Amino acid sequence: MTGRPIGAVEADVVIAFSTLIGGLGLPELTAMEAARGEPVERTILRPCARAVGKPITGAPPELARLEPDLIGEFFVLETLGGDLDNPFVDPPHGWMPELAWRIRSGATRDFVFRAMQNFQTTER
Repeated sequence: MTGRPIGAVEADVVIAFSTLIGGLGLPELTAMEAARGEPVERTILRPCARAVGKPITGAPPELARLEPDLIGEFFVLETLGGDLDNPFVDPPHGWMPELAWRIRSGATRDFVFRAMQNFQTTER
């Protein structure tokens, strides 16, 4: 898995989860690994940081969320939605909303609120 490009399942899931919870530190990464049942290659974090356009910061290191919000929201919703045109989406990502709510309910609530504002559906 080491050196997989952005667009690979692992990198996209890490970026989507970080965006959903407002940033990804070591405790969140560890919880994500437990929920997925598989480890995340630590070497993927630097390419993920480049993809979100922000360096990894802090001690322990933390990966920022994807911005601007509209792009980040769309990316997360596509990851969770299982869009057939999106080759990296697999059903096992169902762990993501539950874990996000459990470890960072405030950030998850804010994400859902913004997404509902930006991606409202209209009845005709």
